[in-house]
Amino acid sequence: MRRALGLILFFLLLAATPAVAQLANDPAEDMRRRQETESRRMEQEREQRFQDSQRARERENSRQDQQRQLNMNDDQRRLDTMQRRRADENARRQTETQRLEQDSRRRALDAEQRRERQNQMNRTLQP
Repeated sequence: MRRALGLILFFLLLAATPAVAQLANDPAEDMRRRQETESRRMEQEREQRFQDSQRARERENSRQDQQRQLNMNDDQRRLDTMQRRRADENARRQTETQRLEQDSRRRALDAEQRRERQNQMNRTLQP
């Protein structure tokens, strides 16, 4: 029984070998295989181009984000500088105003003291 199964299997393989060989040499089958290979290659190239363009977009987006951040930092520095200048100018004006007010009060006090001395002199000179 075993021997019979072995012989049957042997003859089946022997009969199938020419069909397999013929398939391997069949020009239509060969063309189909080449087309499948070319199709797979083209699909892989499309996928690679897509991935490359995706990475390029990500790099460009990242570059733009960095540029926006740099611009925001520059804008913030300019704003800080402008605010510091305004604060300095306001402090200078306030100091100048205080100085002028003190000078005005001092002059008024000096004038008052001069008038008072003048009045005293006039009183002492009158008989």
